[in-house]
Amino acid sequence: MQMRPRLRGRWSSGTGVTVEEVEEIWVYCSSSDKRRHEPGLVRLAEWLAAKAEQDAVAILIDGSMELVEREMQ
Repeated sequence: MQMRPRLRGRWSSGTGVTVEEVEEIWVYCSSSDKRRHEPGLVRLAEWLAAKAEQDAVAILIDGSMELVEREMQ
């Protein structure tokens, strides 16, 4: 796992463009591991978004990206 210093990011949400500080966390796994553990990976992304007070977490795999939005409480 690799972490980098805080960055600023922008992404389009349903209410417009969100601008926030972001953290990059790199974790490496195979495509088959990703498929097998995808529900847990999405739950982890939701948890990370909540803990880091981020609106969303991006999961990037082989050039594709999925945004997982934090569940609002």
